[in-house]
Amino acid sequence: MKNPDDITKEWFDVESVHVQVSDQFEKALGWDIGSSFSDEEFVRLSGALRGSSLYVLPETVKDPDDNLRMDGIRLSVKHHAVMRMERVILFRPGGGFVLKNSKMRLLAAHKGNRLGARIVSIQAAMASELEFEAIELDAVGSCHESFNKFQDDRWIGYWLWPRLGFDAPIPDHVKGKHPDEFGGYDRVSELMFSDKDMLNWQLYGETLTAARFDLKEGSTSWDLLLRYANTHGIQV
Repeated sequence: MKNPDDITKEWFDVESVHVQVSDQFEKALGWDIGSSFSDEEFVRLSGALRGSSLYVLPETVKDPDDNLRMDGIRLSVKHHAVMRMERVILFRPGGGFVLKNSKMRLLAAHKGNRLGARIVSIQAAMASELEFEAIELDAVGSCHESFNKFQDDRWIGYWLWPRLGFDAPIPDHVKGKHPDEFGGYDRVSELMFSDKDMLNWQLYGETLTAARFDLKEGSTSWDLLLRYANTHGIQV
């Protein structure tokens, strides 16, 4: 971190995170994982909070011949402010990596600190440095899910993650129900540069499957993330 803001300094510290790497990488798969990723890189890719325990595990599947194949690396974060926090570094055919934020639920008591935005900012900086292609997640929720439940049960990803640069096509069924609001647009990112369009998405938007943050320099994803960070004084 170069010039982190006070909240970032309070909640994030790489050296305070306890990293435990599974011995199955070497025993079962014959891979010295430390030669590919350092503990610090795992911590930043996970977005782990200060004092977290981070478990690094092989993400494996069985092929049609019943042989074990590793599809990626699972990063599982345990922390008192987190209900669930799981990431997977996915291997892409032909080389390259994509970081998937498969689960993330912060306790409502800590949501006012904009920790989600700080986590994504740290992840994106590290993943970009390592030349990952993208970060992906399912942006879950709806207006009903984000307002009409107890705070810890609310799902606000459909509204938060697009503002931080995660993009996907506007679902056809959403456009079909709200043609006046979304009929002239194809992607959710197109809605994020206008207060009126953002409000329409907050009111009528729904879950986005496999929303993607494009890590290429100069992408719309970076534009939106930097805009959000500047607006809210976030520095990591």
